[in-house]
Amino acid sequence: MKYLFPFSALALLALSSATWADNNTAILIQTGNGNNAVIDQTAMDGSYIIKIQQGALNESSTQVGSFGGQIHHEQIGLFNSAFSLQLGGEGNSSTIYQAGQDNWGSTFQVDAVDSDAFISQVGTSNTANIFQFGGSGNLATITQFGSLHNGLIGQYGATDSDAHILQFGTAQVASISQVGTGHASSITQSGIANSAHNVQFGQYNNSDIVQSGIGNVAFVSQTSSFNASLVTQDGIGNNAMVLQEGVLGGNSAIVSQQGILNQAYVRQSSGSNSAIVSQTGVGNEANVLQ
Repeated sequence: MKYLFPFSALALLALSSATWADNNTAILIQTGNGNNAVIDQTAMDGSYIIKIQQGALNESSTQVGSFGGQIHHEQIGLFNSAFSLQLGGEGNSSTIYQAGQDNWGSTFQVDAVDSDAFISQVGTSNTANIFQFGGSGNLATITQFGSLHNGLIGQYGATDSDAHILQFGTAQVASISQVGTGHASSITQSGIANSAHNVQFGQYNNSDIVQSGIGNVAFVSQTSSFNASLVTQDGIGNNAMVLQEGVLGGNSAIVSQQGILNQAYVRQSSGSNSAIVSQTGVGNEANVLQ
């Protein structure tokens, strides 16, 4: 059973000499046994919170210290846990939907503006966390079907950036980190125990990772601007790494792997390069340096 974080937003707001809470709405519906829900709307204005719990021993907690926030939690099943924090900023929305057993979902929106976080979990023992710290106009979604998945999205001072993780099957691991402006990143996984990670800095980078099969690994790092990367993997134990760095940017990389134990490495350190790697079979190795 995963437990809710043991801190309170009220402690962070205690330095204020006075707090006011106006025009807030809270709706809480519980059906079943042993469900637990906490709604804290002190020290905020214009927030709207909905919680629906059906089943047994589900836990849901929300703490809000921002303006005009919206939070929606819906839990169906057993032992699910959801936590949402909105602190500072304004106009943010958070949704966590859980159906199944022993799922964990959390959203943290701190000093963010007009940003949206969405988690949907259907299955057993999935974990999803979204962090939106600072920035504005960001969108993050994690959708999980199956069991034992782990998804993480962090948008740190990002602006107008989108991040999406979609997981099917069993024991997928995915993470996206975004710093900067205008990024787009998506990870789609099916099969068993695949791992995918994307890091974006700079401006207007685009990354897509698609994995199916068993035990494939993909890592994409974009630290300059205006880069594009596509990695597709289908098979067993393939490994792909794409590094788009330097100061010029404008690079494009496509890596396609089908088979078993193939390895591909692409590093683009200058500007306006294009690389395509296609591997089919067993045990191939490719290295591209630009």
